[in-house]
Amino acid sequence: MERLSDGCARVSKPIWWAFVGLSMPPACEVWRLYLRRFAIDHWYRFAKNCLHWTVPALSTPVQCDRWSDLMLIVTWQLWLARH
Repeated sequence: MERLSDGCARVSKPIWWAFVGLSMPPACEVWRLYLRRFAIDHWYRFAKNCLHWTVPALSTPVQCDRWSDLMLIVTWQLWLARH
């Protein structure tokens, strides 16, 4: 167990990995790919919770695609306007 600067305790948990492919990449590459996936997962949570990505009841696949494209554009606009 490790103590953070604010005095709270944090328990380190093991990370379980699964790989499907012809050859396992080096560990440094696996870690880099994991960090990329971590950022993507947080974007999905942000889009669903804050931008209400899943709220509209769209009826066609084209409408769903356009709404998803709009979510990407909105995210980039928010990121560019962050300052």
